[in-house]
Amino acid sequence: MKLGIVGRGPWGNTYARTLAGMGVDYWQSGRTWALNKKTQGVIVASSAASHYSVAKHLIDKGVPVLIEKPLCLTVSGAQELRRAAYETGGIAFTGHTRLYSPAWQRFKYQVAQEGVDTVKAQAGGPCKLDPLWDWGPHLVAMCLDLAVVPEASEIRVSREAIPFRFTVNNRLVFTDPITKHSALEMLLMAFITAIEGGRQDLSGLEMGVDVVSTLEE
Repeated sequence: MKLGIVGRGPWGNTYARTLAGMGVDYWQSGRTWALNKKTQGVIVASSAASHYSVAKHLIDKGVPVLIEKPLCLTVSGAQELRRAAYETGGIAFTGHTRLYSPAWQRFKYQVAQEGVDTVKAQAGGPCKLDPLWDWGPHLVAMCLDLAVVPEASEIRVSREAIPFRFTVNNRLVFTDPITKHSALEMLLMAFITAIEGGRQDLSGLEMGVDVVSTLEE
């Protein structure tokens, strides 16, 4: 398996370190990049504003892609990526990493036994984007994964970071586990497994489209 990474920022480097730790061969490039003939899939971890153009180029060529969140910054762009992916019959994931966390899967099972009445999710810290588009994709994806559509958001400016906390029914609480990096490994393994299987897999892309639609609304 040989993967490519487009992006040399914090997340591009995080993907690179994780792949190295997993023993997966990869190349990494910044703004100027070209596909290696041996490349079997590409991780798009460039700036959010460039996700659409980079991913669209790869999808049109039939290259499996894993696009870091947010999928892109407009609903029209997200829908066009989905249309192109279905047309080429490809593989496209969105990097909603926490959904692949073993701890989240256990929490999701626990919630399923009880049902959902209320959800309150919060997180905060340094942002490169509008906070809604920086932290929002994490929280919205987790809500949608529980079949809950968020109704409102509130953004505050503070000198203090807000710890990640996802509360269901005012009682069941999910916070980032100490082994959160294993979630990225699980996401990458799912991506690699889909490539090896050679069958169309767009479930992650569909989630990405739904998240962008919810945020824009």
